[in-house]
Amino acid sequence: MRHRLSLTALSLMLVTSLHLNSAAADDAGQVPAPTPRNIPPPTVFRTKPIYYNMASATLQDLENDFTIECKNQTSISNGTIKLGATQYCWFPGLIYKHNDIWYGRANVTMRMTANPGLATAFVRGNEKGDEIDYEWVGKNTKTVQSTFFNMGIHPPERTKSVFSPASPDKPDLSKTFHTYTIDYKMDIIEWYINGKRVDAWANDGKPDRYPTNARELKINVWDAGSLYPRWAGQTDWTEKPLGEAEISALSFEPYIYEGQNTAPVPSSSPVPKILPAVTSYVSPSAPTNA
Repeated sequence: MRHRLSLTALSLMLVTSLHLNSAAADDAGQVPAPTPRNIPPPTVFRTKPIYYNMASATLQDLENDFTIECKNQTSISNGTIKLGATQYCWFPGLIYKHNDIWYGRANVTMRMTANPGLATAFVRGNEKGDEIDYEWVGKNTKTVQSTFFNMGIHPPERTKSVFSPASPDKPDLSKTFHTYTIDYKMDIIEWYINGKRVDAWANDGKPDRYPTNARELKINVWDAGSLYPRWAGQTDWTEKPLGEAEISALSFEPYIYEGQNTAPVPSSSPVPKILPAVTSYVSPSAPTNA
């Protein structure tokens, strides 16, 4: 996400980039008041992969593993989960709620929301500012941005995001589903789209150049236009209908390193083979349009 600016900007960014819990508010209510998530390092690490296919999952299934933000604006139908933002609850999304993952391969098959001002985010990150992400902004539906922060800042060698289309013909990412992957290891971060690597950053042994504590897993939509209109566009809450991001599948395959204590975490959801990277530009198992 973007660099932190003023105290006002910092307060707003804490809700989005640093992934704080909040209660959902209905359209007649007040803006939610988020509270910090102070997460200690895991003592036991998950060994089983996480996998959800929205063709068979329910919101109740997802709540076994995820906190659902702005739940009144989140639904599952026709094989996808829909995330829709409003001015009263402008950060709908899913946050993995167990403190048992660190390094691993996270995948999501999805389409972004198209409204200027609204950003869609797929994030590995923690409350102290280490973050690895994919972000889409509604004013540009042809590319996705990959970036990372170490303690809230870019290293000097990499001050800008990498912009990638899903394929050479630059399809509209708000109308087509694609599989995005963040592969996070101790020595390298790799970003993939539909199985093709589009970005990478290696750990060169310098602690200020590499995020080593990006433990959370989150997918959400958020109001970026109120904070960064030049980046995301100006948010217009009067526009009807407001767009939704849609997710058809998500998964996480944990990486376990020597010395980490491990134990499976019980889950009512089945754990089939990890979501495969597709060889074509559009996942054949995903819807092809909105």
